[in-house]
This record gives sequence, structure tokens and C-alpha cells, in this order.
Amino acid sequence: MCERKCEVLLLDDEEDVLRVLAKQLEKRNCLVVSFLNPQEAALYLRERKPSVVIADKRLSGANGEEFLRDLPGNIGKILITGEFVSNEMKPVEGIIRLMKGATGDELRQAVETACRVSKARC
Repeated sequence: MCERKCEVLLLDDEEDVLRVLAKQLEKRNCLVVSFLNPQEAALYLRERKPSVVIADKRLSGANGEEFLRDLPGNIGKILITGEFVSNEMKPVEGIIRLMKGATGDELRQAVETACRVSKARC
């Protein structure tokens, strides 16, 4: 997936979910940094600009979709949601939606699409 080590920021308030997603992305040659809360992720984003940010829709005390909308357009954005989404990987407002429990291949495709949409380096 990632020819070079593209950096992916993961934001989810469940450690187990972060661990699974990170493992899938690392297998695909991505550099992964994970955060359990949006405040820490926002501080990190002041200093670094990952290629893609993947956020859970429902975070403790926050909304992952709003978090993604606040990011610059040149960062790929993927929203993990428990709601049904099609496999088309079409961005809505620059955000790719991916169902929880997506396969490694679906995650790979979402990252590639998010990079292409945002013109991020991947």
C-alpha cells in the first residue's frame, strides 16, 4: 500500500481497536501513531502532518467527524463508523467512511483513496 512509510494517525477511544488497526496498517508499510483522545491528537497535529487521519465517529466527549472536518484539505480523512456504508469508498465532504470491522484490504483501499482525494503523500 504505502511505497514509502506514509504516516497514519489513528484516533479511537478503544485501545483494542487502535491495536488492531495499527497492526493492519503496519503490515502495509505505514508508520502509525495512535491516540485515545482528540485533545492529544490535536496537539500532535500542531507539530506533524500525517498523510492520513483515521478517526472513530463516536469518541468519549467528542465527534470524530467534526475532528476530521477541522483538518486541512491536504490530509486524507477516514471516518470509522458503526453505521452502514457502501464499499464504494466515495468521499463525502472529503471524508471516506469505513464500517467498523472492515477487512485489511478495505482499510488499505480507504487509505489509498483518502491519499488520492487529498493529494497527500502515500
